[in-house]
Amino acid sequence: MSGGAFAETFRSELTKGLWQLGLGAVAPRIDLLSEYANMVLEWNDRAGLTTIVDPAQMAAKHFLDSLLCLRSPAWASSRLVVDVGSGAGFPGLVLALAEPERRYTLVEANAKRCAFLRLAAGALCANVEVVQDRAEEYARLRGGAGRERFDAGLARAVAPLGVSCELVLPLIRVGGSFVAQVGPSQGRALESYASAAALPDAARPAWSVLGAALDDLRRLELPGAAGERWLARFLKHHPAPGRYPRRPAAAQRNPLWVPG
Repeated sequence: MSGGAFAETFRSELTKGLWQLGLGAVAPRIDLLSEYANMVLEWNDRAGLTTIVDPAQMAAKHFLDSLLCLRSPAWASSRLVVDVGSGAGFPGLVLALAEPERRYTLVEANAKRCAFLRLAAGALCANVEVVQDRAEEYARLRGGAGRERFDAGLARAVAPLGVSCELVLPLIRVGGSFVAQVGPSQGRALESYASAAALPDAARPAWSVLGAALDDLRRLELPGAAGERWLARFLKHHPAPGRYPRRPAAAQRNPLWVPG
């Protein structure tokens, strides 16, 4: 597909999807979002950014999926946002382009992807900082530059929910939120957990261990039969214990419990 045909289809699908999702306020940013999509394509072979290169699929499964985060109530009081494992910039850079009034920090360990993120952010916006670091180092109690610094945190398709909680919640200030994008199975498990009248004493979920509570949960549909998504908001009430986050091997070997 030629660059012009890609851009035309991408813009059309993105514009239509924004209005279907009730996100028409983002429409004035479509030129920037389209330019970013073109940069993803240009850098894809060099940095391994995505396997999705069809314009309609990219609009739905990367851009609109990222923008669904704006449907969470967490954004009402969030000025500083961190995106853990940002990769190609989904969702952090998409949201930064859509909402220039917030500051976004994109944490990514891969050098090539960091180079792409810096290039794209430098060309398209002024509200993004790119940090090349492992999330567990950035969030550690002693010397971690990001610990309890942010109003809201994101982690899209980085790890299972329990591990994502462990990576993100130590970065969030008390009173801030982790906005987790989860699939249908995990979303329904969280819904069942939230509606349960009682749970065994041992059933303490990851977010509770890390000082947060499940505060909001909502089911959403991407346009064009692109799939069901769930947004969970974990509101932080207490500082996370200093031993978290653990090294990746320890977190994967003995993950904190989550429903499902």
